[in-house]
Amino acid sequence: MIVMSLWNGYSLVALRELLPTGSWNAITEISQFFRDLCTSTIRVDSMERLENNIAEIICKLEKIFPSSFFNSMEHLPIHLPYEAKVGGLVQYRWMYPFERFLNHIKRKIGNKARVEGSIYNSFLLEEIANFCSLYFESHNDTKAKDLDAGVNSDDDLDSIKLPELFNTDMGTTTGKCIQRYLGEKEYEEVHFYVLRNCGKFLESYEKEFETHIKLTFPDVTSSDDVWSKHDKSYPKWFRNEVSNTFASYSYTNAFILFVHIFSYGE
Repeated sequence: MIVMSLWNGYSLVALRELLPTGSWNAITEISQFFRDLCTSTIRVDSMERLENNIAEIICKLEKIFPSSFFNSMEHLPIHLPYEAKVGGLVQYRWMYPFERFLNHIKRKIGNKARVEGSIYNSFLLEEIANFCSLYFESHNDTKAKDLDAGVNSDDDLDSIKLPELFNTDMGTTTGKCIQRYLGEKEYEEVHFYVLRNCGKFLESYEKEFETHIKLTFPDVTSSDDVWSKHDKSYPKWFRNEVSNTFASYSYTNAFILFVHIFSYGE
């Protein structure tokens, strides 16, 4: 547990002036070992490197700590790189979620003379309460439907039939908000993602685009080929199609105004 708390690096900096150089190097190496082992992306050569280094790191620790300190848990890191190489990411196999759940269960003990029965009754009551809360009215705030957890509802959009993509309630940020401009590539990717995830709202345009591509490119015969080979041309085609369609319409209509702005990704 001490080694796990050293991952962030700040504790290692604090220990730098308090420990001898040999001790500090050994603790630093074992903390870096666990940091590399628990990364979100692992490589086979990295796991082989850790597998070769961990034996030497354990030997360094044996020179510092007494023999009584070492048991099966201190021997376990020797096998962890091989398990990661065979089983994949550590995050999908470690015990932290189950330990947190056990801690949640132990907090329900009300009668220490009957531990199992106390846990059983408390957990059963919680499950029944959560199940019943699913059938409450939509305006009732429950654990399963936490309506006040940083949700901003926009009543002004209720009168406009927008795609489901834009009807989802937005939460608030937990820290300081940082604003920046999207790059050209990011802007194009975001615009294309929004256009492709509007469901039935733009379904007619998607069918027209597929027909246009099939007529322009005779070798394209299926819809899958259209979106796999010519998907990047869809935003530009959609912009031109909307401009030509609504050229003679007044933008006082909310729906037409929305589609026109939407075609430009604004």
